[in-house]
Amino acid sequence: ESLRGSDTIEKIDLSLVGEHEDQCLLPEPPISCEHVLPILDTIINVEGGALKHLHFPRHWRLNESTGSDFHHFLDRFNQMLCVRGLNRCLKCNGERELTVELGFSLDDYGIQFSTCYACSKHYCEDCSVIHDDCNMNLCLKCGRVYCSDCSVANACGSCATSFCAQCIAPAQCSGCEEILCDTCRCHCQNCQRSYCDDCHAENECDVCRSIGCGECLASYRECEDCYFGHCADCVEVAGINRIHSCEDCGRQQCIHCRLRRPYPIESSCSGCFKIISEPWISR
Repeated sequence: ESLRGSDTIEKIDLSLVGEHEDQCLLPEPPISCEHVLPILDTIINVEGGALKHLHFPRHWRLNESTGSDFHHFLDRFNQMLCVRGLNRCLKCNGERELTVELGFSLDDYGIQFSTCYACSKHYCEDCSVIHDDCNMNLCLKCGRVYCSDCSVANACGSCATSFCAQCIAPAQCSGCEEILCDTCRCHCQNCQRSYCDDCHAENECDVCRSIGCGECLASYRECEDCYFGHCADCVEVAGINRIHSCEDCGRQQCIHCRLRRPYPIESSCSGCFKIISEPWISR
């Protein structure tokens, strides 16, 4: 109520979420459109008011409907921005769509996509793409838009999601070195290295049951027929069904699967014959 009719306030944040904190609050905060929107109307209707930026609770933005009171208020707020000239890009001075997003996208509905949450500068989409000093990025973690001067942004190499470096500590895939968000990042259970889906290959030794990526599970080998696998540390275990790579034909198999094939007569592979014969020769 103390904000009713204010002509000095420039920014109102109703999300109840601190800067660079997760926008998803459970349970949802008890703040309703029914009680708050009439107060906001008194602020946007003030002649010569200073309001430039509104940030809404996430659960308001999830209920997209052209017939809702919230959607009608967004229309009125957009009209106010245009009347006060706040829809002009500070770079090119063009009248572009610098108002609140009214499209029905979960990511940006109800967000001033072209206005920085911290400094209230506003740039059109064209200038944001062309000029490095005008970049605007919507972080899907905190739900806020920041310019490049106010927050460092990273883009996930797998899903292209943008996020603040302060919201999510950027991780780099140990394989391809792409930047990854929390959703796309896989961890090796053993060494905690980060991998993307394309580079992630976690192996389990069928002898000692160690689990690890290709970096930490030393010289892991897997039979290409039965998928039995073992690490280098278990090679000398007595009675192990060892896996070998044939130097001649290139097949990587365990002894059992190699014996099932008609070696060496039908295949005429001297390398496979040597692998099969070696245990008996050593005896």
